[in-house]
Amino acid sequence: MTESLIVINEIAFPLGSARGITLGVSPIAQAFTQARDQQMGLVDLSHPRAKQYKLTLSCDDQESPTLADANIWPGNTVNVSFPGKVIGSSGDTSGNITGQYLVGQWQVGWDEWAAQNKWTIDLEQKAFSS
Repeated sequence: MTESLIVINEIAFPLGSARGITLGVSPIAQAFTQARDQQMGLVDLSHPRAKQYKLTLSCDDQESPTLADANIWPGNTVNVSFPGKVIGSSGDTSGNITGQYLVGQWQVGWDEWAAQNKWTIDLEQKAFSS
């Protein structure tokens, strides 16, 4: 049973670990390079290939994904698919945005009184796609 439209092939999401995932999508830091010219006009100096995504996934649920057991460490590559409508794109033929992402920081926590696992993982797009 799939609990989310977001898929990370390398991460097993046990039941009760992916309900209500929050997905944040933003441009990578290098996509924002601007400066003022001599007439004080704002100029975009970012390289066209810097137009890539950073994803932040977070969730509070009964379980958490097995990140350490799945060898999900910063710098590892994962394959991600999420609905294109998240960023206002039609995506591929299935309507999804798919690609390879590098794992950044991740954190898993436990709220004993609420009996909730809290987890967050940052991913950054690995390669430029036109």
